[in-house]
Amino acid sequence: DGAVTARIPVYFTDASCYREIPGNQECYVAVDKDQSLIFEIMEYDSSIPNAEIANEHWTQLAKDNESVNPQVLSASAVAADALPGLRPEWFKTIIVGTQEVAKFNEAARNTIRITMLILRIPEMSSELVATLNEPVSLYLATEMARCGMECTFSMTGVQESR
Repeated sequence: DGAVTARIPVYFTDASCYREIPGNQECYVAVDKDQSLIFEIMEYDSSIPNAEIANEHWTQLAKDNESVNPQVLSASAVAADALPGLRPEWFKTIIVGTQEVAKFNEAARNTIRITMLILRIPEMSSELVATLNEPVSLYLATEMARCGMECTFSMTGVQESR
């Protein structure tokens, strides 16, 4: 039927309950951990080779975030059979890194760890991009730090969502 399903940690809630989300995205937030998990369907761009697609999405996200000092920690293709339930012929890649970003129009920036999975689906002219944002370090002058947010987290429990 074309539906996408994912199992996500139970502490994430649907962000559309709090704010408007673009039609091509599903966004979940863990407010008490200041984490977000975003699923985005994007147009497949055949002019970008598979080997370059992770860096392309990373660079665009850094630009969108107005990030300072974005650093890629790792990037690699995912084995064809590594993600059960997905067609092995779909190209899958993951990129992990950090970006220094400001929130709430603040001048101070927090370091955010970003894990991004890109799934290319050429026969549907689509790419599915799943992005997990987690704070690594919080600058004391930011709203997140003043609220007493934790700086390290573990992922436990799952719920099924459509």
